[in-house]
Amino acid sequence: MKRNGLLFLLCVFAVSCFATDSLIEKVAALNKGNNYISSAFTETKVMPRIKKETKKYGNLYFVRESEKLMMRYTDPEGDYSLIENGTMYVRRGDKTLKFGNTQKDGKMSVFKSSLIYAMKGEVASVAAENEAEITSEQSDTQYIFTLKRQNNHKVGVKQITLIYDKSTGALVVLKIEEANGNYTSYETPKPDTKTKLEDKVFAI
Repeated sequence: MKRNGLLFLLCVFAVSCFATDSLIEKVAALNKGNNYISSAFTETKVMPRIKKETKKYGNLYFVRESEKLMMRYTDPEGDYSLIENGTMYVRRGDKTLKFGNTQKDGKMSVFKSSLIYAMKGEVASVAAENEAEITSEQSDTQYIFTLKRQNNHKVGVKQITLIYDKSTGALVVLKIEEANGNYTSYETPKPDTKTKLEDKVFAI
């Protein structure tokens, strides 16, 4: 009886893994045709312990081939996050920071790479970058992936949720949950995958 139960669980696990791999491949295939992505976005940061929630708004622009990503905020106006040539530039208020791939940039370097992989629809690469295991599900309109870090970290990222539109493959939700309970979500509900982007949208 115990043996049959174990075999059943192994079969369920194998089917689940196959289904997840299949959805990962579907999202990757859809995104190969998305050379450009643009969308309005909302950034929501929630800190449950102190019951605080903040929202920011802006416009996102992404070019697949050059892996160039701009998140230009309209509220607060003037802020931006730009990834270009492997470097991330972050402006908040009157302060601009630069993050490359050095050891001191470790946390931001992982975040930067995760953003690019997520935008390209490369779910497995996001998981590898964060040492996470992937589970999946789907609704009528979306593919949903939960990436849970394998080690029980007391600080930093605990779990990442990636949600993709079924018709275009474009990322519509990226949610990052931290070990302390805080989480940040980025929502792009109506991504445009058809309009070619001009260089001026990346100018800083």
